[in-house]
Amino acid sequence: MRSTRCCCDCPGHCRPAQREKPAMINNVTYRHLDKAEKAKARQAIQAHADKDLSPLLQHFDDQLVRLHGLVERHTKRRLYRTSLQLQLPRKVLVAREEGEDIELVLRDAFTELARQLKKYKSQLNNEPLWQRPARRRQLREVTKGGDRREAQQALFRDLIKSRLKGLYNFVRREIAYLTASGELLPGQVTPDDVVDDVVVRAYAQQAERPDKLALEHWLRKLALAVLDEQVARRLPSARLVSLETPVEGEIEEDDEQLYEYYQPDEALRLEDLVVSPEASAPESTLARYELVLRSQQLLAWLPRPWRQVVVLADVEGLSDTEIAAVMGIPTEMVAGLRQFAEAYLRAKLRDGGYTAPEEGEEPEAGWVLDPLSIDLPGEVEEEILAKFA
Repeated sequence: MRSTRCCCDCPGHCRPAQREKPAMINNVTYRHLDKAEKAKARQAIQAHADKDLSPLLQHFDDQLVRLHGLVERHTKRRLYRTSLQLQLPRKVLVAREEGEDIELVLRDAFTELARQLKKYKSQLNNEPLWQRPARRRQLREVTKGGDRREAQQALFRDLIKSRLKGLYNFVRREIAYLTASGELLPGQVTPDDVVDDVVVRAYAQQAERPDKLALEHWLRKLALAVLDEQVARRLPSARLVSLETPVEGEIEEDDEQLYEYYQPDEALRLEDLVVSPEASAPESTLARYELVLRSQQLLAWLPRPWRQVVVLADVEGLSDTEIAAVMGIPTEMVAGLRQFAEAYLRAKLRDGGYTAPEEGEEPEAGWVLDPLSIDLPGEVEEEILAKFA
């Protein structure tokens, strides 16, 4: 029978020693808290870190995991605010909460961090196929025959396929906003065309992708660049024309010919971003539809950087660091832009008689952003992937 060495080097009558779980390195700052509040906060942080995060971090190198945080109390009223930042290899997760109970605020913040961490781990499980031993062996076999380009195309096709739907819906929303704001002409560009352009660029510019920027985030960065080019093309055609300027040539009275070019039915509208209720839907459902539609209209009227920050944060779930990388702005600007944008949205919704959360209050899911997500048309997906067959 195999003997087990115990914790005190005795012959074996003690309980065997167990390997302690390495604690993550953390650095939490406390502001305006009294001694009792600080002790309560420290105890809650340690408890939630052990319970909510440690089980999910077992496969990460503990030396590369950092938990930074800020816990502060409002100087004039009983309001606590916390901001937690979990640094992982190639990823930073952020959670912010406010409330009147410091323990509940910390609990909700750690719950949000755990949710993001689970999502990130799920993405890692499907992420770089080239890191899987079986995939590496397959690529080596293919490249032995000298067809390295074919192997690269196959790998890129596998990576991009699962990300097309998210990219398609991101582009679809942006086009609807830009069209509603007048920065794009109705029907000037379609989501299909933009997604196709983005994927082709992504393949051609693979070497230019920053190491710390995930593929799906880089695709959104490229999508914004493509749409910026489309907006720039729209601007020269938007020159003002005097009402006294004579019209040259004959006026066409054939509406059919006009609409053959204009194709208004193919132009994305803000209504296309919201789930339309049935005619017999209850009053609460109709009210919800009006709130979400109004929110989409307000988003379209925001300055483009404000809107992009809100969408990337609240819909796409990106951290401030990732948003800064996608938009090409300093990280310090992200929080300010988001604060301005959300304050504007809250004020405008209240002016219109809608209920909006107070600043710092956890909003109801979708109070501003509850966009419809649809599948990428099958023929479009096939056409895109066929380029790398």
